[in-house]
Amino acid sequence: MISGEIIVPIVNVIRLSNIEGATRIDSEYYSPQFVENRKILLDNSMRLGKYCFVTDGEHGSVDFQEQGIKYIIAENVKENYVDLDGIRYVSDEVDRRNKRASLQEEDVLLSIKGTVGLSSVVTLDMLPANLNRDVARLVPNQKYIDPYFLSIFLNSKYGRLQTLRESSGNVQQMITLGRIRELLIPILKNQKLYNIIVEYSLECISRSKSLYYDAQKLLLDELGLSDFNPKYELSYVSNLMNSVNEYRMDAEYFQPAYEELIEKIKNYKYGYKKLLNLSKDIKPNFNPLSFPNNTFNYVELSNIDSSLGIITDFTTLKGDEAPSRAKRILKHEDIIVSSIEGSLDKVAIVDKYSENSIASNGFFQLRPMGILPETLLIMFKTSILQMQLKKGCSGTILTAVPTNSLKKFIIPNVKEELQKDVTLLIQKSHKERNNAKTLFEIAKKGVEIAIEKDEATSENWMKEEIKKLGIEIKFKLGGPTGGL
Repeated sequence: MISGEIIVPIVNVIRLSNIEGATRIDSEYYSPQFVENRKILLDNSMRLGKYCFVTDGEHGSVDFQEQGIKYIIAENVKENYVDLDGIRYVSDEVDRRNKRASLQEEDVLLSIKGTVGLSSVVTLDMLPANLNRDVARLVPNQKYIDPYFLSIFLNSKYGRLQTLRESSGNVQQMITLGRIRELLIPILKNQKLYNIIVEYSLECISRSKSLYYDAQKLLLDELGLSDFNPKYELSYVSNLMNSVNEYRMDAEYFQPAYEELIEKIKNYKYGYKKLLNLSKDIKPNFNPLSFPNNTFNYVELSNIDSSLGIITDFTTLKGDEAPSRAKRILKHEDIIVSSIEGSLDKVAIVDKYSENSIASNGFFQLRPMGILPETLLIMFKTSILQMQLKKGCSGTILTAVPTNSLKKFIIPNVKEELQKDVTLLIQKSHKERNNAKTLFEIAKKGVEIAIEKDEATSENWMKEEIKKLGIEIKFKLGGPTGGL
């Protein structure tokens, strides 16, 4: 079985003496990889629960509201960061009722249901926030455990192998709080080193978001849409002939707010064009089952960071393991857009690292022709095309945008000079995000080297790798050891 980069043997042979008194007797729990991982950590580690408060979030149902306390669920917790795009809010009362899960800066989050074992640190910009039951809140005693080091370790090979081993469940994997408290954490002297690297990575992400916002603002200012806030009418009248011509009888389709947007685009000083005159609608006709032994990276909606328009992750699988909906093969600079109502903001540009990945046919796939990819990305991320997507949604059981709706979409005819300015900002934004991702990977690998070899070797390797990026980070060594 393959899970990301972790390969678990299909057949395991274990001695009966090794499982006497154990609470788990399933063979996978005793996979040699899991057993060896624990053996390595036992030499110089501590039990997480000894120096860390561990709890989870709200177990009951909650009512959501427009603003208030951010409500974090497992899908928000990514490797080394929290995706707040599309976050939902609860009341102060929910936060007071669930005080144990009311987050504080430098708490550590761990996904404990679904995709188990992803971890990130709570930063000030996330607060105030609370959790549901699918996320664990870890509050380390910082005399002994640095929170950034803890998160990096949990995301490393040695952390993920533990959480994968301790997970259980048939339909959906989960890990109990009791099991989390038993996780082994290595005792390292220079934990502060990882803290500094992660904090710099978070600064890169902040700069990335700022540049992305600047690109959006530049385009919307040019189009006079920065403050565009159309009023959604509760009641309105539409001509019957319009319904006949459009083959639509639902009232939402004729909401005047949509027409207000269309008029804005049509009145743009340089005119407008049909979306499909400037991009090609790629059909989902790739079949990975024709390549059963090939390895593919599979991209789903959950792998899209819609706040930056990038693909952040993927699932590695063989062609014969691909789901039936995996019908798209991605190419560099394609724009992929969710067609499913409720996730229309899941839009991303395909970078060179994601080329030849496969993706769900729940995406539209547009190949820019006559428009720069970054400009088209921003158009899909803003009201320019988001409102047209929303207008196009139809269906009862699964509401989605039909493919033929794309033929009706229009976009402003933006001059090339402005497109280049937008492109430059987006490219800078994505470079900062890639730097952050690389730094996270360096820190993660650094922890693994420290465990496998020693801290001096790890420190030297990390500094050399960071130097290759052209980044200068001032390191102050040391960190929580608590006399351990």
